[in-house]
Amino acid sequence: MLVGADAPLTVLMYGRMREGASPVINAVSLFLMVASACLALLLMRAGDRKSSRASQ
Repeated sequence: MLVGADAPLTVLMYGRMREGASPVINAVSLFLMVASACLALLLMRAGDRKSSRASQ
């Protein structure tokens, strides 16, 4: 499943957390969490709209 010599971002972030996280890793982590939460909320709202339209 892995292609290339570089480790996946999540593995890299975990490894850097042991050494002490740099501000860049903290910023990337925050961005990924916010983006994931926004995407989840967007998809939940889109699903609610579809179900309310189907019941009308």
